[in-house]
Amino acid sequence: MDNNKLWQLKCDLRNISPYLVSSIEFESIGSEKLFITFNLFDKRYTIQVTVNEMTDLYDISVSEFSFGIMQTITTDDAKACIEDILAKYTNLDVIDLYILNDVLKDRMYSEMSNNSIVVFSQTGHFNISVRIIDGVYVARINGKNYQSKEYRFDSGYKMYNFIATLYNLYLDEEFEGAEDLITLYADLYL
Repeated sequence: MDNNKLWQLKCDLRNISPYLVSSIEFESIGSEKLFITFNLFDKRYTIQVTVNEMTDLYDISVSEFSFGIMQTITTDDAKACIEDILAKYTNLDVIDLYILNDVLKDRMYSEMSNNSIVVFSQTGHFNISVRIIDGVYVARINGKNYQSKEYRFDSGYKMYNFIATLYNLYLDEEFEGAEDLITLYADLYL
């Protein structure tokens, strides 16, 4: 069977959930199985994706390292299904600062106080503050002399991906125009 659909899916998933997804790989060269691995605390999950020859749909199974297959799904939109699985198994499908902070602090430097989370950039020159207002996450990017507009997200998974994507930036506040660049990047992410 031609595995072009799986190769295309692998390309579509290449930037999915930085720091959460640990690998996206085929079982072997020419394999008709794609594996996505993610870890949460002491649990390791694997999502296996194949293409059903009869229906041309994706067959997806989720397993935990020591428990075997926990869920199977057939879908025509594998990327959306995989994102739903990631949100569900990390509990990021709910609006809860404590859950979001637990997932973040396992991967990035974050602190929680006064009903908000602060995630510090890798350079230490910027941080992202997160609160819940009216049932949605509200994030702001802060620098020494800078505060961005508010960015709103209706799920922990979307909020996590926004933070993880910006966390990858190695912008130094001393760099001329850094505030404009990080705001542009944040706006383009949306």
